[in-house]
Amino acid sequence: MRVLVVVAFLLAAGLARAAGFPPYLPLPAPVKIQGEVEAEGYGQAEFAVRGKAEVVRGKTWRGSVDATGLGADKRYFVPLVEAFVRAGWEVMLRDEPANRDALLGLAALEVRSGRYEPAEALYLRALQIDPRDSQAQAALISLRSARADPLVTESRVKTLLAADPGAHALNFALGNQFAQQNRWAEAQQEYFKAYAGDPENPDFAYNLAVSLDHLRQRRLAHDYYVRAATLADKRGASFDPASARLRAGQLAN
Repeated sequence: MRVLVVVAFLLAAGLARAAGFPPYLPLPAPVKIQGEVEAEGYGQAEFAVRGKAEVVRGKTWRGSVDATGLGADKRYFVPLVEAFVRAGWEVMLRDEPANRDALLGLAALEVRSGRYEPAEALYLRALQIDPRDSQAQAALISLRSARADPLVTESRVKTLLAADPGAHALNFALGNQFAQQNRWAEAQQEYFKAYAGDPENPDFAYNLAVSLDHLRQRRLAHDYYVRAATLADKRGASFDPASARLRAGQLAN
């Protein structure tokens, strides 16, 4: 299963890059990340991580991570933050096995790490708790899209959207179904619906920019790449803001 998902995405990404376009994002970043992290450099030798307690419904969870011996190079910071966030989610999930935030947060981190089978299991657990959870539905559909008939998947997502028109994660998933088939005009419409419903989501803005890029709408694509990068500086995203700014610069010339 993991191989099929990776191969399908790499093929789509490779074709897009060959044409000069950035690849679209197969899954958005988690909507909410519990836990803030501060990194302090002690000399040039190591990072110390201090977790700020996250209070949810009157309870407090803390994650901890061993940072001893890590160099002060900034490249260590992102995985260190993710390790802390993961630890916090795991503590939360042990305390509340049905906690939706913890299930979706851990699942998103598994996807980011390329661990698709554990991610799918976590999304399934979330759907066992609430079968109507649109974010879990959209993520599971995206994970399984590589081994499913695209028209069947498209029909499934449309049915879910008809039942829950405000589920913007499903618009994002439907946009990806269209993008996978190079139906960029339809993909753009769905990405725009997702972005209009959550204009602070950098991944929604990014995929909208990619679709506009494919449609040769350079000015609009430029604006949404810039918007996506700006939003990504404020909250978690599934893309590198520098790459979005680089593409925006190419379109501005």
